[in-house]
Amino acid sequence: MTGWGWVWAGYLLTAATWAAYLLRSGRRPS
Repeated sequence: MTGWGWVWAGYLLTAATWAAYLLRSGRRPS
């Protein structure tokens, strides 16, 4: 995997984790 591939993987993982946190907390991203 290239350097940019790792950047995208980390970004998607962070976004998914944050989205799950927002859903569990019952909030909606503005």
